[in-house]
Amino acid sequence: MRPALIAIVGLAGLISVFLFELYAPLLLVLLNSLALCLILAGTLVPVQSRTGRMAVHFRLDGSLTPDESSWPCLAGATVNPELQPSLEFHLEPRAPFPLVFAGTLSLSAIAFALRAQPDLLSPYPRLDSGEFLVLFACVFLSVIPLGIAVSWFLERLLMVRAVVTIGSLDPNSGAYNFADRNGAGYGGTRKLLPIHPADNICLVFYSPANPERNKSSSSLAFHQLVIHPAAIER
Repeated sequence: MRPALIAIVGLAGLISVFLFELYAPLLLVLLNSLALCLILAGTLVPVQSRTGRMAVHFRLDGSLTPDESSWPCLAGATVNPELQPSLEFHLEPRAPFPLVFAGTLSLSAIAFALRAQPDLLSPYPRLDSGEFLVLFACVFLSVIPLGIAVSWFLERLLMVRAVVTIGSLDPNSGAYNFADRNGAGYGGTRKLLPIHPADNICLVFYSPANPERNKSSSSLAFHQLVIHPAAIER
């Protein structure tokens, strides 16, 4: 049975390579059209936390002391728990350069594919030309705009129903730990952007249905955290 399965897989692979060569322009258009659709879909996702404010309560372990080093620090701002027992914040979109970059690459790739083969449903006739090599390379390079688009869409989708909580943070490694509504512990290690060296807490956005799907405020690629100034020690 195993040799037969290997033969079937090999035959399917050969057919896929053959179709890939013949319909490279069509594949290029499909991949980049998918990237554009994901960018648009992420833009249309209603994210309340992007424009609103929420209060996230936290409690320090032990008694409060005048020493600021024992106070929570988030995004480079020391939070004074004596001023306000909750932390108010909202999210703002970052500069749209990655999305503009991905959209420009996708539109350029689609335009090139249509110029090379106007009839996408017909096999590409010039497999030995330099133009085909460029098409071949563009198909693989499409992973760049597609990867950006997928990351954007998944981050926006997480924000729709995300539950927000406080997590402990190691600013050196980006490791964070948090507890969900049921008290179960979760965590992760991701430092996408430079973290302020004094930070010892972070906000964690997690899916209530699957807390393993989570992101810390230091690993958001397309949103930035803005803290309400009421609780910040000046």
